[in-house]
Amino acid sequence: MTAARSFADPDGGPAITLDHHGADVAAMELAAISVLQSVPAEVWDGTPPVPINWIVKELYGLHVMNHGDIASVVGVKLDEGKTMSGLLLPDRGVILVDEGELAKWPNRKRFTMAHELAHWILHRDAPPSKETPRATIISSDGVRNDDPLPLAEAEANAFAAALLLPAALFRPAFAACDGDFPTLIDEFASTNAALERRSKTLGVGAANSA
Repeated sequence: MTAARSFADPDGGPAITLDHHGADVAAMELAAISVLQSVPAEVWDGTPPVPINWIVKELYGLHVMNHGDIASVVGVKLDEGKTMSGLLLPDRGVILVDEGELAKWPNRKRFTMAHELAHWILHRDAPPSKETPRATIISSDGVRNDDPLPLAEAEANAFAAALLLPAALFRPAFAACDGDFPTLIDEFASTNAALERRSKTLGVGAANSA
């Protein structure tokens, strides 16, 4: 039995329609809300953090595995210092998560899982090529490359942020702590980068002027 509740944005939706990569942010919001509203109330009481492990494993039947060299799975050579955060293997129903990154930034695993779940929900019928694998590439110091992303990657990022930091929960939490990121990181089991993305998307705090 699904939860009879709403995770709709109390302010009516994000402050932007498309991100700078061309992803339809509003559509990703709706997709994420649909997933949240499918989680039974007896599983999750609707307070943060979002139960991404349960959603991935129980709602969608995907298996999550840590891996030491995800790039080797798809035969991709990365520049020195770069790693793949995660990878969806749709034919096996498996999400791979980089174990080195997990050791450095435990909360990144949550975003990686949500990102790969987006590929499962939105993109799995169009398998990627080896040249453009559906994986998040990040440098060893945790800094993302801000070059334009393929549309599928931008959509997955937007979906993941909306799923893990739903506006219905994030807006009041942000207001309650006056936008204190350390407090929000603890409350949502999030990363700083995801909070920055979400704040800008929803148009709250100083990030709105960035």
